[in-house]
Amino acid sequence: MGAGVAYGVGYVVNHWGEISNDVGAAADAVGHVTEATGSTIAHGAEAAGHALGNVASSVGHFISDVL
Repeated sequence: MGAGVAYGVGYVVNHWGEISNDVGAAADAVGHVTEATGSTIAHGAEAAGHALGNVASSVGHFISDVL
């Protein structure tokens, strides 16, 4: 009887461990997607900032050359 209970408890714990592992893997996958998206947005914002900076610099040079 005791062995059966121990086996049952072990089975349940193992099953919950597998579910937890699957949930953890899914969360990790979502984290990777979120990280990639955030990185893409950050790089896009950085590129846009550089482009705007270059335009502003060009306008500034043009104004100082004309004036």
